[in-house]
Amino acid sequence: VEYNLDRKIVPAGAEKWDVSTDNLTYTFHLRKNAKWTNNETVTANDYLFAWKNLAATKDAPYRSFIEIFKNGPAILDGSAEPETLGVTVKDDYTLVVELDKPVAFFLDYMAFSAFLPVNETAYTEIGASEYGTSVNTIVTNGAFNITVFTPSAEVQFVKNPSYWNAKTVQLDGVSLKVVTEPSTQALMFDNNEL
Repeated sequence: VEYNLDRKIVPAGAEKWDVSTDNLTYTFHLRKNAKWTNNETVTANDYLFAWKNLAATKDAPYRSFIEIFKNGPAILDGSAEPETLGVTVKDDYTLVVELDKPVAFFLDYMAFSAFLPVNETAYTEIGASEYGTSVNTIVTNGAFNITVFTPSAEVQFVKNPSYWNAKTVQLDGVSLKVVTEPSTQALMFDNNEL
């Protein structure tokens, strides 16, 4: 899911979702036309892989967010294995999430970057220590593809023609410059360099 301009949760990777009457189970129906930049289809397994990896990585930022999932508290305290996280794949395009208790802001959590899918094939081939460290070691499925990645300096993106909603993307690209010194930022802005 994602936020629209009115700050409302709307479908993104999922076309729709169903919620059980007790508010403990969310069933996400994923888009069949979502593609990774390695041309693989985004599937429910990509979400499952990412979330179980988050649960298994003890020093991962935002790992504590799994506390709302079924078995999340037990995984966090070490009394359950990450594989028991309340997330299952029904089929390639159906992801079922079970919660420990009803959570009114659950869909807001799902819009957070910690719950984005990860392409398991690429992650496994590249390796955890290298994945996402350069243009050649990241596989994405969003509105833009990364073309330049210079840590602490610059990131450049171009529009992703394979993005499921590419027709709504109005920018051809984005260039981000990392400038940590405020006085340098101001000077570059005044000189039309930013």
